[in-house]
Amino acid sequence: MTLYGTKFKCTWESNTASAKKLKPYRRSISRKCGCSTNHIRHIECKLKKPSLELLVEMCNAMNVSPQFLLQDSITSKEVDELDIIFKNVKSLNNNYIKTIIDVINVLINNLQGKGC
Repeated sequence: MTLYGTKFKCTWESNTASAKKLKPYRRSISRKCGCSTNHIRHIECKLKKPSLELLVEMCNAMNVSPQFLLQDSITSKEVDELDIIFKNVKSLNNNYIKTIIDVINVLINNLQGKGC
């Protein structure tokens, strides 16, 4: 599962370096979502499944889309060109992403104006 912008590996031991690194993120997400850090950890470790409402709250708290959060869990063999573009764009910095969004919006507006 991809969380906090990185590939996440479930860590049960609270004294490991990776668990300590994730602790502030779990705390922040749990506060924003109104649930316990243990509940977030159980979701990360696939011991519990979040409700749709909690999934949306988690996405909002981390400022990511549900597609981004679930990308490693989807087993579809069909590769969509938009998914490839999305994957490439998300690796860019925010300034480039804003420029790409502006360009896409201009293209869409031009195409809609032509009746496409």
